[in-house]
Parts: sequence; structure tokens; C-alpha cells
Amino acid sequence: MVVEFNSSTNSFVGGCFRVAGWSFGWLVLVEGCWGRVEVAFVNLGDNLADPLSGVVGSDADKHVRLLGQAVAAEAAGFDLFLLGEHHFSDYVFSSPVTALAAVAQVTSRIRLGTGVSLLPARDPVFVAEEFATLDVLSGGRAEIAVGRGIFSNVYESLGLSMDQSVEILDEFVELLQGLLGDEPVTWKGKWRPPVEGLVVRPRPLQVPIPLWTASSSPSTIELSARLGLAVMWIGVVTPVGALTGLAERYLAAWAEAGRAREDAQLGLAFHYHVARTSQEARARFWPHYKNYFDAVTPPGVRAKLDLESIFDSVAVCGSSAEVVERIEERRDRLGLTRVVLAVDMGGLGEEEVMEVIELTGAEVLPALGCRGVLGG
Repeated sequence: MVVEFNSSTNSFVGGCFRVAGWSFGWLVLVEGCWGRVEVAFVNLGDNLADPLSGVVGSDADKHVRLLGQAVAAEAAGFDLFLLGEHHFSDYVFSSPVTALAAVAQVTSRIRLGTGVSLLPARDPVFVAEEFATLDVLSGGRAEIAVGRGIFSNVYESLGLSMDQSVEILDEFVELLQGLLGDEPVTWKGKWRPPVEGLVVRPRPLQVPIPLWTASSSPSTIELSARLGLAVMWIGVVTPVGALTGLAERYLAAWAEAGRAREDAQLGLAFHYHVARTSQEARARFWPHYKNYFDAVTPPGVRAKLDLESIFDSVAVCGSSAEVVERIEERRDRLGLTRVVLAVDMGGLGEEEVMEVIELTGAEVLPALGCRGVLGG
């Protein structure tokens, strides 16, 4: 079919298409097919008390629950199971690759990765080795997304600043991409000693292991496009309209690098909850949503947030039909190839998390053209 580009919304329509219109100040003509959107389940690891009962599980319980969540997500038809990385906070997943290695032993299809690994705070060589190990233990299912995170104390503990982390991320991304490939790496930079003829061991089953960046920094977005890397944004407080500029910047740099638009991969993570009715979803999720932001957001920042407005416009919460519509709107407006659903947050009970996973597999994923229940 033929679809006209809507310059007022910057949106693209799913299915096969031929798009003509103005974007980034250029007349754009694109032909091809949007593939189905990939859907990932992400657990960022906040371990907070249930705001209704006051009950809080142990850090050990939080980790063990991952195994059941991953099994359920795979059975429901999710494409990926992702974990966050945090330090010195109420988030308890400080070593996500270790946890993912355990998840790999109870799953067989679902891909495993991070959302995100704090690359500026790590040695890229060790990161590459860890993910190569995960790849061999999972039968070639590892992925990695790297970014800076939002908490400055991680960098302060290393004698660095949050501002410096932008430069470090860009430098380390290039090194990490080389390390995940199949050629010996010789490299010299500012923030790490040089390497010469380095080959990561163990050798991964995937060469290269898929690498995504998760950053709103203009330099990282443009670097990712030049390197041919996929990009993901964490849209937990940012309206979709505010993200269109990031997508435009990335796609413009992607085109400037001579790459085909259909090869670009863009992802978006957001808070998500689904129930049988909109009323049930909102009533069940809101106390946990508010609890999460009250706990993890610095007071000065929290005071500036209109949380009820963010809940209505940025979080995806509602009935199956409602969440499908809102995910499709994001997909079409930003040209997304992946959405990342943050479900387990704010002290939400394990029974409720499992209900969300199962209902998503039964009704949401099939409507999005995904595998659906039992990966069918």
C-alpha cells in the first residue's frame, strides 16, 4: 500500500509502505516493510515495600523471583528478558549478567540482556568477557544495551563526574563494539590503557553479540548511527512527542552514514501495566507507580514532577485494547522496532506481576503481531 508521511505527527504507518514527505528538512522516500515490533520484559530491580501492606521481600527473594518471571515471559511469547544494573541504591541488581546466567538455565528461547549496563563505570574488556560467557551459557541468546544511568553517585565513587561519563561512554562504545566482533582488537583511547591484538575469551556463539546504546546524549546518538548500532531510550517520564527529536537525529545520522532506513533499530522502554479493565489497571498500578517515584526520585526532582500527568500520558496502563493502541501509537510515531515493558516496580506483588505477563501474552502480544502465548 502507499502511505503519505504525516509531517505534523512525524508518524509512519505499519505494514508494507512507500512513504514520501518532508523530514529532517529533506524530502524522504522510503520503501519496504516494518517488521513486527519486538517486545521485551525488563526488571530494573527496585526492591521496595508494598505501599498497601508494608511488606518488603529480601534481596534474595527479588533475585529468585526472576527465574519464575523469565519462564513465564518466555511462555507468554516475549522476545527478550532484560535486567537493569544499579549500585548504592534501593535497586538490588548490581550484577545482572550473573543473574541472567541463572535465567539462561531455566529458559530456552527468550533472548537475555541488560537494560542497561553502566559501561562508563566498567572496563569494556571485562564487560565483553562477561557477555561472551553469558552467550555461550545461553546457547547464543545474549544481548547488551549500554548507557550512563541516571545516578551520579556511581561515577562519584570512581572519582568521576556525570558529565565525564558522556565522553567515557562514547569512547568505550567503540571499543566494546570491536571486542564483541570476530577480529583481534588494537585500540588506544583516553579513559583506559590501550589494547593490542586482543581477542575476547570465551569466544561467543554470536559474532557479534547484538549491541544497543541507551542515551539521549546527541554525541552518543550520532555515534551509534555511524557505527550501525541500535538505539533505545528510557521513556519513563518523557512524553513521546519529546522523543521525536532524538529519533530524527539518529535517523538523519544513519542516512548520512549511507545506511538503509529499514536496517535501523529503535527501542523505547516505559512503565507498563495491563488488566481486564482500564479501571482495574489504574487502581492496581497507581499506588505502586507513586511509591516507585517517591522512593527513587531525588526530592528536588520529585517536587517538579506532575506525576499524575506522567501516569496518564507516559506510562502505558489500561485494558488490553488500550495498551495495544498506545504501544502502536509509539511504534508508528517513532518508527520503533522494539518496546521494553517495565512491570515489576514499586513493591508490586509477584501474583500481580505474573498476571500482567500472562494477560500480555494472551491478548496484547497477538494483537501486536507477536508470538503470543507459548510462543505460537
